[in-house]
Parts: sequence; structure tokens; C-alpha cells
Amino acid sequence: MARGVAMVAAAPGRVLRFRDDMIDVDVRDIGLNLVKGRDAGNAVVIDHGGGWETQYSHLRLGSIVVKPGDQVVAGDVLGMIGMSGRAEFPLTAFQVRHHDARVDPFTGEAERDDKCGVGKETLWTAEALAAITYQPTGLLSAGFSTGRPEWPAARRGDYRAESLPRDAPAIVYWVSILGARRATSSGSA
Repeated sequence: MARGVAMVAAAPGRVLRFRDDMIDVDVRDIGLNLVKGRDAGNAVVIDHGGGWETQYSHLRLGSIVVKPGDQVVAGDVLGMIGMSGRAEFPLTAFQVRHHDARVDPFTGEAERDDKCGVGKETLWTAEALAAITYQPTGLLSAGFSTGRPEWPAARRGDYRAESLPRDAPAIVYWVSILGARRATSSGSA
């Protein structure tokens, strides 16, 4: 987030609305009650016609560069990835809706918790699919420290020491993973 990663429009359309007044903070630090009804944080909604909309959520405060009525094309910068709303780390949530029903852009079907991956009716072009490999889980960050790491410091990258002291009381390897699931009794998630 600090480096400034742009969020871009997925397809051409007209900006319907946006919100850009929420701070970037781990929701666990401020409590869910302060984001109630504003879970998406700073966000942009684009109308693509024919009942299709996309929403880009959790953008960085003050980074949104479009306004209602603006026409955008695929690839236009909308704002920067942030941590506003109901977010625990920097991210952008991307949502596709058709007539107000959420659609998984990878399958082209209604969103379901039990179906992941790329389907036959994907909304992505072949070029886009080549650039955005579907990842149901992934490594956010990892590192070593001489004690229990504090999450805000780890998120900022504060544990990037080139070497650990020989007399360290402990050497701790920590990891932050997106989309991890508890293993079932058969050993698979």
C-alpha cells in the first residue's frame, strides 16, 4: 500500500458513485462498529451497461481519481490499493454484479462459496486470464524475528533485518497467508 499499487477499471463504463473519506486502518484496531454499513471502505462503482456493474473496494484514502459521470476504459486508474472499511490488511476487493446479483468473473456464474477456479463462461478475456492467475490462497508476507512479531510492524515490513543477532533469545519464523483453510479429517481443505 505504501508503494502505491494502482487499481484499474476492468472494462469500459461510466462511474456511478464513489466514497473517499475513510481512513486506512486495520478494522481489528478500530472495531467493526465504526465501519458498519460502510464495509467496502473507499470504493468506486462503474456501470458497464446492460445491468452490469463492477465495484472496487478498500481503496486508499485520498487516492480516487475519478468522479461520478466520468467515462473510463479498461486499464484506467481509479485509485490505489488501500485498507479502508472492513479490511485487516491492504487489498482491493473486486466485485461484478449483473442486475444486482453478484457474479464470479472467473466462472461467469453466481458467486458460490463452494466453487472456485476458471469456468467455461469466464468473463475475463484470454489476455486478462494470462495476466491474473486465479489464486485461492497465497502468501502475503513472511519473515524471521527475534521474538513474537507484532502484526502492524510485520505488515509494514519492519522485520526485514539482513541478519539476526547470534545471541537472540529466540528465532521466530512467521507467516501471513490469504485464504488459508482448516484441514479436514481427510487431510484436504
